Amino acid sequence: MQNAFTFLKSTNQFLWSGPLLLLLMGTHLYFTMKLRVPQKNILKAIRLSVTPSKKKNGNNLSVFATLATTLAATLGTGNIIGVSTAVALGGPGAIFWCWITGILGMATAYAECFLSVRFRKKDKDGVYQGGPMYVWEFYGYLTLIAAFGVGCTTQANSITQTTSLSFGLNPHIAGFAAAILAGLVIVGGIRSIGNVCMKLVPFLAILYTASCVFLLIINREALLPAIRLILAHALAPRAALGGAAGSSLMLTARYGIARGLFT
Repeated sequence: MQNAFTFLKSTNQFLWSGPLLLLLMGTHLYFTMKLRVPQKNILKAIRLSVTPSKKKNGNNLSVFATLATTLAATLGTGNIIGVSTAVALGGPGAIFWCWITGILGMATAYAECFLSVRFRKKDKDGVYQGGPMYVWEFYGYLTLIAAFGVGCTTQANSITQTTSLSFGLNPHIAGFAAAILAGLVIVGGIRSIGNVCMKLVPFLAILYTASCVFLLIINREALLPAIRLILAHALAPRAALGGAAGSSLMLTARYGIARGLFT
């Protein structure tokens, strides 16, 4: 077991020391140029996502339900946990790389969604089945491996850590309760998942955005100094604040790009 762990750790360190960073940023830049900067249509994309469709979806999710389901996977775990760990591990400059990845990553996300819809199939019940695994079948095998190796451990750990530190709740109880609630939603199928997300995600999105605005207002004196600090550390990293280990440019970019993609 120790040998396997050492092998995985060495492989992870090698991949994130350069190859994956170049591959991810290269993919973002390629689709940004290939698709002629899809980021310019962001307002149109938001309008189409929240406008009710006049077409009957049958057993398929509506456009807004699809948007809510997608946001459910990133709000909280991605935006809060992802960014905070990026700063803790890569220093303030990691936030700059989160920004860059978020902006350029829109093109990659658009390309993934477009291809997933382009190659989707309709089953006998009239429900569309799609996703990256329909574009590239090997993706399904990789997802299966990732599910056993990672799965939803990030989300589960975030829930148990938060409830334990804030309310003193036993992590085992919190994890067990989260598993039951998630199971009840999942067994209901795609419609159940969409309905739950449509009810929860708008509230979560408003609460999250309002909290961000509130924090920016009460800390407005520190806003410009924080931006200067982020930019200063982005390309010329120094020792991270709070006594953390020093951050090299590669380490700063690594955690910024990785967490930016996760977000």
